[in-house]
Formats: sequence, structure tokens, C-alpha cells
Amino acid sequence: MKVIIFDIGGTLIANNNFDFTRGIKYLYDEVIDTKESYEEFMNYINSFYEVFQKRIDSDIEINFYSYLNFITFSYPKKTPLTDEEIEKCFVSKIFDSIVFDGVTEFLDYLIDQNYELYVLSNTMFSTKEIKYELERVGLLKYFKEVVASGDHLFRKPSKHLFNMYLKRLEKYNVEDIAYVGNEYKNDIVTPRDLGMKCFLKGNCNQDIDGYHEFDNYQSLLAWFKNNG
Repeated sequence: MKVIIFDIGGTLIANNNFDFTRGIKYLYDEVIDTKESYEEFMNYINSFYEVFQKRIDSDIEINFYSYLNFITFSYPKKTPLTDEEIEKCFVSKIFDSIVFDGVTEFLDYLIDQNYELYVLSNTMFSTKEIKYELERVGLLKYFKEVVASGDHLFRKPSKHLFNMYLKRLEKYNVEDIAYVGNEYKNDIVTPRDLGMKCFLKGNCNQDIDGYHEFDNYQSLLAWFKNNG
């Protein structure tokens, strides 16, 4: 292996205390201008929430700016903040990012061993916002490139999203590229089928059906020292 691509949420970082409705409340309180009650506003938001949630079960991504534009077309903005600044405030409301134990030690080892490290993560938010979050928790410095699905139409497990990245890394053989994630459907099935080595953050330490499952980064570090 020469290249390792990482998922973020649930893999490198725990998104603690996640609550999307806190972001919606922020939009109601500070972004839009409306005489509607919060309950009326939420009824409107919920009327298209089912369609929005279908992105979870499809390969198509809906990005935050499209979501925000829909809302601010319905209700005029009252804030001078840019959409980028609103996105940053929104994200700060909905979860707290905490790096999993052992991540920095593992990434330090990979850099010392001259692996190239990248990010490919499912999120409605922009790559710029995800890079900001990685910088805030001290991880951005490890990665040559960060890609968020919110900027690229498709979301994992879409083969189009993975193939997009493989084209970006076409100087490498696919066997030289690995993917690390925490969801079997999104992070293992497609990259494994494309010929990549896959690592699943789970509950055990063993090779299973063409991928390696690990329960913490100390054990994954030991695997790489023995097999990498």
C-alpha cells in the first residue's frame, strides 16, 4: 500500500451530541426573517424532510448550500453573514468533534512511513467546511487532499464517487490504495469490489471477507507494523 483514504465521521472523529434540529433553530433565530412561529417554520421544514432524508438511501448527495438556498428563498435572510459563514455556524451548533484515541499516533506513523493520506467523506457540508473542522481538531496537516461528497454530486457507496478519486490517483495501481471507514455498506463494499484494501472500524480484530476489521487505532497500528 502507498495511499490510504479515510472517512471522517465515526472513523477518525466522533460527532458527539449530534442534533440537526439545533442547526434548524439557529436558522430560524438568526438567519431568516419571518413572522411565523417556530412550530410553523418546523412544519414547513418537515414537509420536505422525507425527500431530504432519501439521500441516505441513494447515491445522490444534497449539499448544504442547496438546502440553505431553498430556505432563504422561502424566507428572506436577515443576517449579513455569507453562506459560508452560515454553514460554519450551523455545523458548530449540531455536534462536537472529538478525535478518537490513537488516531494521531497512527497518522504520525503513516506519515513517517511515507504513505500518502487523503479524505473522502459523506457529508452534505462543503469540503471547505470539512477542512476547517479537521484543522480545528489538529488533523488537516496529515492529508494531501480532502473531498466531501457535498461538493461532488454523489455520496458513498456510489462507485462514481470512488472512481472519481481513483482517476485523481491514476498514477497508482488500485492495489496500492486502501480505504478506512466505519460503515460496511458505505466504506467497504464498493472500494473492495474496485480492488482496494479496506479497513473497517468495528468491534474485533480480524480479516473478514476481503477486509480487515479493527476495534481501535492501537490495534490497527500494530497491524500496519506487521503487515503494512
